[in-house]
Formats: sequence, C-alpha cells, structure tokens
Amino acid sequence: MYLSSSGIINLYQSFPYIVEVSLLSEAILFSIALSDKINILQVDKINANKELIVQKKTENKRLELQVKEKTIDLKLSLDEKTLLLQELNHRVKNNMQMIVSLIRLQTNDIEDENVQSLFLTTQNRLNAMSQLHELLYKKDDISYINAYEYFNTLIEGLQETYTEDINITYKIDTDLQTEQAISCGIILNELVTNSLKHAFKNNIGRINIFLSKYNDIYSLVIKDNGIGYDQEKISKSFGLILVSTLVESKLQGTIVTNTQNGVETKIIWSEEDE
Repeated sequence: MYLSSSGIINLYQSFPYIVEVSLLSEAILFSIALSDKINILQVDKINANKELIVQKKTENKRLELQVKEKTIDLKLSLDEKTLLLQELNHRVKNNMQMIVSLIRLQTNDIEDENVQSLFLTTQNRLNAMSQLHELLYKKDDISYINAYEYFNTLIEGLQETYTEDINITYKIDTDLQTEQAISCGIILNELVTNSLKHAFKNNIGRINIFLSKYNDIYSLVIKDNGIGYDQEKISKSFGLILVSTLVESKLQGTIVTNTQNGVETKIIWSEEDE
C-alpha cells in the first residue's frame, strides 16, 4: 500500500504478482521449516537407534550373564545328582554283594542238594542285578549300559558257579537302556542257568547268545544244543515264569521258545515300548 500511494507501483496491476510472490515465499519458508523439522526428526531417530542398540547390548550382556550363571547352576546340580546316583548304585551293589555273600555262607551249611540249588539260583539272580549297579557306578551317563560288558560279567559268574565243560559264545551288537538291561540280565541269568543245570547229560555242550538291534527293534536269542524239554511239563517252572513275566510286563515284548534239538529262546521287543 505504501509503494502504491507513493506512485512506485500500480497496486491493481501488480496484485496478481504480489500474491504469487507471497505464495512462493510462503512455500519456500514452509519447505525450509519442514526440512529443518525432518532433519531434527532424523537426528532424533538416529539417537534413538543408538540408544536402542546400547540397550540391546546391555540387555544381551545381562541375559548372557544370567544364562551363564543358570548353566553353571544346572551343571553343578547335574554333577551333584550324578555323584548321588553313582553313590546310590555303589551302595546298592555293596548291599547286594553282602546278601550274596550271606547266602553263599548259608549254602555251605546246607546238605540238601535241592535246597542248595535253590539258594544258588537266588544268589545268581541277586548277582545279576548287583553287576548292573556296579557298571552304573562306573558310568557318567546311566541312560544306556554296555551290554557286552554286562553280559560278559554275568556269563563269567555263571561259569564259575557251574564248573561243567560248557562252551558259551555270545555276539552282542548293541547297548541297552538301563531299565531294559535289568530285565535282560535276569532273563539271561535264568535261561543260561537252566541250560547249564539241565540241558547237557555229559556236562559237555554249547550255548550261543545273540543280542542285536535293527530299526529300534531288539532281538535276544539264547540257544543251546542240549537235550531239550517238554514245554507242557516244565511250563510251571518259576524261572520260566519269571522270564515270561519280565518279557511281557517290563519289555512289553514277545517270547518264542523252541525245545526241539536243544532249546532256543527268542525274545523280541521295541525300544519305544520301554
């Protein structure tokens, strides 16, 4: 208005240009302000990201420390439980060995051969479980047991008990779960004992033992070349009843016995059933 009253410009002719210049100036100022705001926001974002990274690093370190401390605590707890289990197995083994020794001493004073045989069988059954606990005492991982070592110990004990000239061979191709090993040890003890006591007329013969695993299916075969027996007459034997009960209840497997031309017992069970 001042320029128009001074005669410098004609307001009516210049008005459209003035409006355009004003709008352009406003747009330029708005753009500058917006750009400045964007820059401020960008700086804030960068700073926030830096703070977030620092917080993440701090939190990760805290979590790593917690995990490390928890891992150490769990390892200490696991080591302690392992030692306790080993000590427990050692004590159980010692107690069983004491019972076996007492039975052995008592057997020496018994004159009745049938009673002696009964005591001897009981002694061997306890020894089968005792040997397993001895092996578990020596192991850190007690989930599985070395079946070859276990069977070898049992067979050596039986051969010392029965002095007959019986050749026992065995082929062991797998380990056993601990719970399964307990049942298998007792089964092996019963069947091999039966063969040593009853299968051979001249105390000369052979016993073959096979343990294998294929696709989570276990197979235990115990075979002798003795005289065999009538299954109907011997079916009520406590030892055979014990074997059948262990196979069906503990291993949840099947048992097939062939008593022609010696005795062959085949036991099949699944690892998943245990």
